[in-house]
Amino acid sequence: MVIQLGFAQVRTAGVSQGDWFKYELTLDWEHDLEVTPEDFIFADFLQGDYVILTIQNISGTNVTGQFTIHFENTTEKFLTGSVDLTTGEGDLRNWLISANLNANDPLSTREIDEKINETVIQTYPMGPRETNHLVYSYNTSSGEDYSTLNVNLYWDKEIGILNEMSIQANLQQNGTLMGGSGSWILIESNIQQIPEFTQPILILIILMATLLITILKNKEKITPKPLS
Repeated sequence: MVIQLGFAQVRTAGVSQGDWFKYELTLDWEHDLEVTPEDFIFADFLQGDYVILTIQNISGTNVTGQFTIHFENTTEKFLTGSVDLTTGEGDLRNWLISANLNANDPLSTREIDEKINETVIQTYPMGPRETNHLVYSYNTSSGEDYSTLNVNLYWDKEIGILNEMSIQANLQQNGTLMGGSGSWILIESNIQQIPEFTQPILILIILMATLLITILKNKEKITPKPLS
C-alpha cells in the first residue's frame, strides 16, 4: 500500500505593524459614453494622486491596514481594510498575500485556481526583489460585441506586499466603445533594501580583514630604532 502525504503551504504575514507602502497611480480612460471614472467602483483609487497603505495590526494571518488616499487638491480620504492571508477573504485581498509563496502556489485556500504564474526579479525602491507574478486574462465575444480584461499583479515574495498592478480593459457593446488602463506602482516604503553579500564580495571582505590583522600584528613586533 502506498501512502501519499500532502503538505499544505504555510501562510504567514511578511509585513510588520507600522510598515507603510506608497503607490503612484496612473489612469488613461477612453469612452464614447457620457460617464467619468467616478461612476465606477474603486473611484477613489482611480482619482487619487497617490495612496499610502499602512499596516495597523497583525493577528496570526489576519492583517489590518489603512489606506490614505491623497488627491491633487491636497485633500485626503482614509479607508480601513483587512485580509485573512489563509482564506484570502477581506478587502485587502490582492494588496497583500502570504509571504514566501512560490510558482504554482494558490493565493489562498479559498481560491485554489488562482495560482502564482512565476517568480521574477523586479526593481523597486527596496532594490531588486523577487516578485510573485500573477496574470488574469478574460476575453469574450459575440458578433461585433467583445470585452477583454488583462490584469498583471506583482507581489514582493519575501513580505507579500503588492509591488505593482496594471489593468487593461476594453469593451464594445451595441456599437459603444469603452476602455482604459490603470497602474499602481510602489514608489516608496519604510522598508529599505538589505544588501546581499555575494560570494566574491564576501571573499574580498575576508581578505581585507585578514590583511589588516596581519599588518597590525607585524606593527607590534617592530622595535623603533633610537635616533642617533
